Amino acid sequence: MKSWSSPIVLLPLTSVGYKESPLEPERQYAGWCMLYLLSGEVVLQVEGEMFRVTPGEFLLLPPGMRFRAVWFRNSIGYTGGFEEETMKDLSYSLLRSTTPVRFKVAVNDEPLVSEVFESMLRNKSNIRYLASAIDLLLNLLHMDVNEEKLCSRFLDEIFKGSPIHDGPSFYSDMLGVTPFALNRVVKAETGRTTGEWIAIARIILAKRYLKDKFLSMSEVSEKVGFEDQSYFSRFFRKHEGVTPSKYRNSLFKKS
Repeated sequence: MKSWSSPIVLLPLTSVGYKESPLEPERQYAGWCMLYLLSGEVVLQVEGEMFRVTPGEFLLLPPGMRFRAVWFRNSIGYTGGFEEETMKDLSYSLLRSTTPVRFKVAVNDEPLVSEVFESMLRNKSNIRYLASAIDLLLNLLHMDVNEEKLCSRFLDEIFKGSPIHDGPSFYSDMLGVTPFALNRVVKAETGRTTGEWIAIARIILAKRYLKDKFLSMSEVSEKVGFEDQSYFSRFFRKHEGVTPSKYRNSLFKKS
């Protein structure tokens, strides 16, 4: 079983025309192997099973799997691998798989995935940078997150009551994803960012508490998730055009 020449290796894949590789040697690496195709077609034999990879598909092979290329057709993309020891986060379900993992990258994510690979080629001697890039790819590509469910869980959490935490990192940690991944899913599902939804939830909650005349303004601020009352006042005015005090007074005047 071979080891990579470096803890993380990435190479450009370029094959013009049709190339059959009947004598391609079988390979087996101690690290994870990966292939991402921009165009063309590649057929791999992995542990005796044929895998046809098409544009926009990502293939990840667990350590120790035997494979060889059977043929290429106008194949443009990236190939390489990485050792688990270089990764900061090994919690991804992808890295617990004992079988090949193949999936289609979302069309909206294809430019970002391509740019990540290109940046890795430009920084191929910087292992720390490469490890961060692999981490970003795994975040972006992991299969086991049900995006609709993830978005619903986030919205349920911020609208269920107080306090509402500032910034998406609290909620992404709770849901087991990165702030980037959470924001990507929420924006794709709703058209709004996580930050925008947090602001909306805070305004709705603030209005609910402002109807209770027995709550002081500092108590309302705290229940909405603001430690600084003046910051809460500026936030409310930015979104509603009036201060919380004026909003409360207008409610009581109507009654």
